Amino acid sequence: MKTIQGIVVNTRIPRIPGLMLGALLVAGLVAGSPSAQAFLITNGDFETGDTTGWTIPSGHNPGSVVSGASALDGSYSFGHLATGSILAQQPAGGPLTDPGTSVSLIFSMPDPGTVGARGLNMTLYNGGSDNSQVNLRVNEDGVEDGLGDVQVYDVGIFNWQTILQDVVTFGATHALTVTFNGFGAGLDYDVSVDGNTASGLNYFQSLGGNVELNALAELRFTGAGGANNGPYTIDNVVVIPEPSSLALLLMAAGGLVWGRARRRA
Repeated sequence: MKTIQGIVVNTRIPRIPGLMLGALLVAGLVAGSPSAQAFLITNGDFETGDTTGWTIPSGHNPGSVVSGASALDGSYSFGHLATGSILAQQPAGGPLTDPGTSVSLIFSMPDPGTVGARGLNMTLYNGGSDNSQVNLRVNEDGVEDGLGDVQVYDVGIFNWQTILQDVVTFGATHALTVTFNGFGAGLDYDVSVDGNTASGLNYFQSLGGNVELNALAELRFTGAGGANNGPYTIDNVVVIPEPSSLALLLMAAGGLVWGRARRRA
């Protein structure tokens, strides 16, 4: 305490509990790290120069890691071949069921060359025996204008629904995000490409009946087979849990950091 011009002033710096300080320190460090939001996905930026952390189902063409001028960001990206290649990964901590969970990446694809042909194909699975999924693709739209549409498969009509039209320029790099607002019977999600957003979607595909996606357990990128389908490149794949789960993880990590620091002191 100190008296200044007759006023008693508390000049002592308040003590911040260890857990809180540790969390604040970690949150600050993590927020500024490029890999901060990718902790649920291993090697989502492919900067290992290979497919470490990813799985390639037996019998499928693995595709290849590309580098140099072909990379979308950093030194490496992953290039899918148009021959039925599959690249898959289960997010750490999954299956994820909380609203606010999102999947993001950047991608590029050349013009498939034929109306109706597709390139990017991403499926988000629930991991159950019904194989329920959100199946998303980018394909050549109805005219040869160098632009593509984003479509999602709708089991209700057993066909694809166009949700974003002419938002993909072939040969350019685009940012794609899928954000889940609800799972199960309340399935609701948004799809955004470079800020163009389709909201309140509930389309899904189920191979075992009309079972809505009740969790995010695995994501897959597939190279569509066939002469009329083209390759594509992906990079910076991240899965971000809903905000409260992220905060809890940061608090826990902060407590560990602070505890270790005190033991060393």
